[in-house]
Amino acid sequence: PDRDLGDDVMIKWRFTGHILAEVKIRHMLATVTGSWRSMRSALYAWGSFVDTITPGKEHFPAGEDLLGGFASIFDNGDSLVKYLMHINKAHTILGHKEISSIFRSQIQRGAKKFEVKRSKSYFTADKITVAVLELIKKGEVELARFLGVIYLWGFRTQSEAFPLQTGEPDRLTENNWHSFVKITGKDTVEIWLRKRKNTDQVSCLSRKCICKDFPAACGVCSIKAALKGRPSDRSRIFPNVSNAGLKLIKSIAETKGLGLFTWHGPRRGRTDDLFRGKDTSNPKPTIREIRDTFGWAPNSCMMFQYARPETLDQTQVATMAHEASDTE
Repeated sequence: PDRDLGDDVMIKWRFTGHILAEVKIRHMLATVTGSWRSMRSALYAWGSFVDTITPGKEHFPAGEDLLGGFASIFDNGDSLVKYLMHINKAHTILGHKEISSIFRSQIQRGAKKFEVKRSKSYFTADKITVAVLELIKKGEVELARFLGVIYLWGFRTQSEAFPLQTGEPDRLTENNWHSFVKITGKDTVEIWLRKRKNTDQVSCLSRKCICKDFPAACGVCSIKAALKGRPSDRSRIFPNVSNAGLKLIKSIAETKGLGLFTWHGPRRGRTDDLFRGKDTSNPKPTIREIRDTFGWAPNSCMMFQYARPETLDQTQVATMAHEASDTE
C-alpha cells in the first residue's frame, strides 16, 4: 500500500482487483456452505484419482477422458451425479469452462446402467417395535429409546439425532448449539434443531405420543424416560449411542426376519407409515405436512422415493398433491 503521511495516515490499496476476485469467490462459495464437506470429499476423491492415473497432471480443468475413467469407479449412479456436480462447481470457481451438460448427462445415464441394485431399508413401526423389545432384553435400553426417537421424528440419524442435546441454550450468546427439547404437554414433546440439511432456519418438530398404537416405538415416551432425573445441562441426550449400535440392530433384524436395517431405515419406515395412515393422530397428512415433518426442500418430490412403491396409491397421491396446491 501507499502511505501519505500527514495529520492522518491514508492507506490506499493498489490491487483492488484482488479484493474483487476474493469477493466473487466468496459469493460463489456461499451456495455450497451447507454441503461444503461433501464438496471437499468429492474434490479429494477427484484429486486422488488424477494423481493415481496421471501423476503430475493438473487436476483442473477436468478432461472428459479422465472424467470417464473416474465415473467407472462408481457403483451408484446418484453418487456420481453429486460428485460431477461438485467438480463442475470447482470448474466455475476456478474460471474454467463448465463441463458439457450433454457429456455429464450421458456419462451419468451410462453409470446408472451398471450400478448394483440395492434393497432399501423400510423400518416401519411394527419392525421398530420388535427391534426395541429385543434391545431391551439385551440390556441396551438407551439404544432402544434412541431407535424410537429416530423413527417418530424421522431424523437423519448421524447429523440430527446423535448430537441431540438437553437444556435450552441462550440463543443470544450461544451460537453453536445443536438442539434442545421441550416437554410441552402430557403427550407432546418438541425438539428444536438449529438447522437442518435443507434450511438454516431453526426448526421446531412437535410429536404426539403413539403409545395407543405402537407403545414400544413411541419416541415421545422414550425422550421423557431419557430425560427423567437428568440435569438440564447442555449435554447429549443419548451419550452412549454411536455408529457401533448399527451392527447390533442389523443382527437383530436378520435374526427376527425384519429385513435390511440402516440408520435411514426408520426415516423411510415413518414416511411409509404416514402414507398408509398408520399415524392415528393424523391419518390423512397432506404432502406439505409430510415434507415439513422430514425437512425436505420446498417442492421436493423426495418423499415419494421414501415410501414403498406398493404403498403409493395413485388416487391418494393425486388428492394430496391437489390439497397442497394453491391452484384450483
